[in-house]
Amino acid sequence: MRIKAIAGVVLLVWVLVNSAAAQSTMLDDQPIMQMLAQVPQGAPTSYLTFSDRAAITQAYPEAQMPTALEAFFALDNDDQTPEARAQEIWWRIFIRYTSSMMAQSMTQADTLPTSLGLDFFQVQQELSFGQPPENTLYLAGNWDAESVRGALANRNYSLIDENAVAQLWCEEDCLTGSQVQMAARDPANPFGGTLGQNWPMLVADGQLIGSRSEPLMRDYLSAANRDLPTLAQDPLWRASLTAATQDGILLQAMALGGEDLLLLSEPLAGINLQTLSPEQIQRLAADLLEDYVSLPPFQLLMVADTVSEGQQVGKVILTYPVEADAQATAEILPGRIAAYVSLVTQSAFTEMLADRNLMLPTVTVQSAEGVFMVVIDFSSPQLDAESVFALRFEDPLPEGYAAPGSAFALLAQSIFQQDMHWLSSAPREALEALAGG
Repeated sequence: MRIKAIAGVVLLVWVLVNSAAAQSTMLDDQPIMQMLAQVPQGAPTSYLTFSDRAAITQAYPEAQMPTALEAFFALDNDDQTPEARAQEIWWRIFIRYTSSMMAQSMTQADTLPTSLGLDFFQVQQELSFGQPPENTLYLAGNWDAESVRGALANRNYSLIDENAVAQLWCEEDCLTGSQVQMAARDPANPFGGTLGQNWPMLVADGQLIGSRSEPLMRDYLSAANRDLPTLAQDPLWRASLTAATQDGILLQAMALGGEDLLLLSEPLAGINLQTLSPEQIQRLAADLLEDYVSLPPFQLLMVADTVSEGQQVGKVILTYPVEADAQATAEILPGRIAAYVSLVTQSAFTEMLADRNLMLPTVTVQSAEGVFMVVIDFSSPQLDAESVFALRFEDPLPEGYAAPGSAFALLAQSIFQQDMHWLSSAPREALEALAGG
C-alpha cells in the first residue's frame, strides 16, 4: 500500500441530511430493512451480504424477472418476443451479481421444489451472514408457505416450536443441522445442502431462515414475534441504509462491523510479513509513514450497489457517532484514494476505476438517526436496455459506461482480498513502532 496526500483529485462535498418521519417510513419499507427486522441485535452478522433480484426490474423497467426456472431454461436465446427479450435483459444484470449464494448453484436448482417447496425464481431477496457454525441464510419471496411445510415434512422435518407469526421446523429435534451426510448432498439447497446437512428452518409467510445453530434459530423465532430488539432498530444500520437507499434503488449490499473491522486497524494488514525480513518491514513502515494521517476508526462499513436517475453508483458508507471524526475522514480519503496502489494487482486504484469506466469518487458527509456517515460514491452512467441486452462478458463496453454492478463487484472483491487499505484506521504510532521511530 502506498498512500500520499494528493489534493484536488476527488471532489469533496459536505452534505447534512436529517432524517424526517417520511424518510423513516420509506426506509422501513425497504426489503433489506424488513429482513433486518428479523435479525436480533447481537446475532453474529459477520460479512453480511444482501441481494435483491426483484429490484432489477425497478432499476431497469424494461427487464422482467422470470417466474419459473423450467420455463426460463426453455427460452430460446434467439427468441425475440418481448417477454423473452425482457427476461434476457434481467438475466444479463443478475448474472453479474456477486452477492447471491443461490446463483452459484442455479443450474442444479430444479430440485428446489422437492427440497424446499419453492421455485428458484420465487425467491426475491437473499440475506446471508455469519461464520460456520453460526452462519445464517434468509430468503424472502412469494412462495406458498404450505408447499414449503409439505416439502420439509417429506424430508422428515417436524414442527418444534411456533408463535403467532413463525414456526421452527427441525429434523430429529434439531440435532442434524451440523451433521455431514455426503450421500444426501443437494447442492441446490442453500440451507446446508452441499454437505447433506438439514439445518433448522424458520418458516413464515414469504420468509425462510436457516442456520445450523438451534439456539440462534430460537432467537430468530423470538425476533419474528418482536420479543427481541433487531438490527432494523439499530441507529448505525438505519443510518447506513438511509445513505444507501434515500437517493436510489438498492440492488446489492455488504456490511462489516465489529471484529470484521479489526483487519483495517492493523498497520500492515494484507501484507504477508512472514515473507519479509525485519529490515524490509522497517523500510515498508517508514515508506508508509510519509504524509500518513491516521483515519478515525468507524463502527460500520457498508458497500452498496445502487441505481439512481440514470446513474449506477457503488457506495462505500462509513458510520461515526461523532461528526468531527466523520469530517476528518472525509478530508483524508481523497488523497488516500488518489494515491492507493493495489496490494493484489500492483495497479493504481485510479487506473482500476478507469479500466471499468468508473468516475473518480465523490466524498460526502451525511447525517441520519443521530449518526454521521462518510459516503464515497463511485459512479457511471447507467446502460440503457438495448446496451444491456447486447452486453457480453467478452465484449468491450460502450465508451464512458460501466457494466452493471461493476463498482460494487470491485469493492466487494477488494474486501475479500484484504485490498481496501485506503480505509486503514491503523494509528500512526503503530507504524512508527514498526519503522523503529
